[in-house]
Amino acid sequence: MAKLKQSEIKKVREELLVKQGGVCAMCQMPLDTADAVLDHNHATGYVRGVCHRGCNGAEGRILNAIRRSGAVSTMSLLEGLVAYYKLHAEPKTDMIYPSFKTPEERKALAKKRRARRKSKSERH
Repeated sequence: MAKLKQSEIKKVREELLVKQGGVCAMCQMPLDTADAVLDHNHATGYVRGVCHRGCNGAEGRILNAIRRSGAVSTMSLLEGLVAYYKLHAEPKTDMIYPSFKTPEERKALAKKRRARRKSKSERH
């Protein structure tokens, strides 16, 4: 085990990115070095791979949310979530949640809000 020096991060990131075939370790999409970050396990410090800055940030937010939720196991929750999403890739019911808005409904609501703001600003 060797603790990296700050000055070594760029070189290690570039080497790992080559080993990963130039793709993000998380999303598997092409990864430009300008957007690449060295991901590590915050509990152990071990370097895991190179990923997009956005993927790395999303991973951190997801793990923090899971910890706050009191879930028994991060891995079981994530595996269960993936299985759940795969199972429900196609609708299993004919019901739509009451507050769901289609893109057309969202567009119409935004238009109404803009009109209200414009009307309000013209009165003042």
